[in-house]
Amino acid sequence: MLDPGHGLPKDPGAVGAFGLTEAEVCWRIALGCRWILEQRGVEVVFSREEGETIPEGERSQRANQQEVDCLLSIHLNFSRDMQAEGSTCFYFSNGRWYSKAGKKAAHLIQDELIRGLALVDCRVHGMNYSILRKTRMTAVQVEPAFISNVKEERLLGSGSYIETISRAISQGVARFLEMEKQSII
Repeated sequence: MLDPGHGLPKDPGAVGAFGLTEAEVCWRIALGCRWILEQRGVEVVFSREEGETIPEGERSQRANQQEVDCLLSIHLNFSRDMQAEGSTCFYFSNGRWYSKAGKKAAHLIQDELIRGLALVDCRVHGMNYSILRKTRMTAVQVEPAFISNVKEERLLGSGSYIETISRAISQGVARFLEMEKQSII
């Protein structure tokens, strides 16, 4: 399941200096990932429809009800420091327990983003985000860039850059799914 963060028009998410919204970029990345993953034979569903705003808890419920194997929540990072840049991925951790599969998937996706886009590596982190905590499957939140960074916002406005991000994320997801499939056999 692809979970494009936020949702226009009600929830634009973070907004860059040139007016690019997190919601529109996340949707475009999710569309690119869906196309690439489906070309690889992966069945893909979305947590929401375009233009639909759904609370995070309901997104988690939809993933659990559909019994998907993996959930990828797509967001962008934001900082008051306009120089902050780079990519990061999150998996569930509450300080006492963490998702081993989520951590593995997050590292695979992060590796592909850093290698494929030459981004600053903001690393992989365990977090207690609702979307990661309330889902029963492997879940990762990916934040491939800072929309608050003028240089990265400009890149995020480019179709070819979105395609490159989508390819990197999809490659990481595909690697994870293949590893999971092999461990079952």
